[in-house]
Amino acid sequence: MSSDLVPFINLSFEGKFWQVKSDSATGKLAIEIRNEEEMSTTFYVVDIRTGAIEECWIPESLDWWSSLTGIYGDYLLISSFKGYDNPGPATLFIINRATKAIVEQVENFVFDSMINGTVSGYVFDEKKSKKTVTLETLGSLEVVQSLFPTLIKENDQDFSLIVDYLDQVKPVIGYEYLQIADKIFMSYYVGQKKFDRYFVWVESGNEVLHLKLDEGMSGLATESFFIFHNKLVFINNRSSLLAYEI
Repeated sequence: MSSDLVPFINLSFEGKFWQVKSDSATGKLAIEIRNEEEMSTTFYVVDIRTGAIEECWIPESLDWWSSLTGIYGDYLLISSFKGYDNPGPATLFIINRATKAIVEQVENFVFDSMINGTVSGYVFDEKKSKKTVTLETLGSLEVVQSLFPTLIKENDQDFSLIVDYLDQVKPVIGYEYLQIADKIFMSYYVGQKKFDRYFVWVESGNEVLHLKLDEGMSGLATESFFIFHNKLVFINNRSSLLAYEI
């Protein structure tokens, strides 16, 4: 397999990737790393354009199962749930990373969306009510949307594409596919009860990159890679962030 291509970003973490959120305007990724043995969660922000990384301040009062909800400029959105296995309404904390301060706290909140700095969701008190929070605008920054692959399952007609390409390797359950001009990006699975996931990048008919991403998986997992600010980004074995120039 071809793996000689040098990544622009190669970051390893103690713990497992739990959430990754992107800020299309600033080119930054927010990352949630969870260590279940130590019962700790750490949040980082990575500038995909430069490779700079920052560990984020969070209030000491947050439980370790609090989870990343979004990023917008200097703002980090974190949901603090009532229990480790309770996905119900949470307390939303909006944190200013620059000033290390909580700028908004919304109880019993279920997040719906964040568009151009407007956070929307619902508060569940005695009754369900709409709630919006408007954050400071980022100005006229160019928004670069992420590109995500299409999931093609094993029983789909287009599954034959990956079968024909791999030739002597038998892929199973499905694969993800993304094409940009003459660049083709695919992730696929091999195995039986447990599956290993691989990634391949083909350009103008030549294989640029081919490597294993994960092993011992239970089934399909979507969005195994994406394109963000002209970088190919993926998580390797749930512990490393890799980004390549494309």
